[in-house]
Amino acid sequence: MIRTARAPALARFEEQDCGVEVIMNPLRTVAVCGAAVLLTGCAGMQRPDVERVAADFATGDPAARCALLAPAALASLEHDDSQTCAEAVADVAPSGGQVQQTQIWGDEAQVHLADDTLFLTRTGSGWKVIAAGCTANGDAPYNCRVEGP
Repeated sequence: MIRTARAPALARFEEQDCGVEVIMNPLRTVAVCGAAVLLTGCAGMQRPDVERVAADFATGDPAARCALLAPAALASLEHDDSQTCAEAVADVAPSGGQVQQTQIWGDEAQVHLADDTLFLTRTGSGWKVIAAGCTANGDAPYNCRVEGP
């Protein structure tokens, strides 16, 4: 390994190992790590809200469940089923079950319940369900009974 100081003030180094050149910049490293910590922290702060919306959707009556749907999912559900949301969502049995796992990526989240998987999106009015009644489909996208476009 060869290290050559190029800009001592920034402590930049070139490392050559197996023909790969890596330029290390401590300021960039600190910035990237700081951003990762902030994003991880933000996701952790969002977890209770995401899990509350998922649990409320899973156990709510049809009208309450409709209020928790993202606008795109609501429009899609009413259009596809030619019914009101309350009528259409009543056909999707409430799953109940406890939260098993939650993953949050910025404005998107996935919540695995004991017997259902929900996808949520953050809107101007909080977290909303974009897809529900979802089952894994191998490497393909989930199959969902309720979903926005």
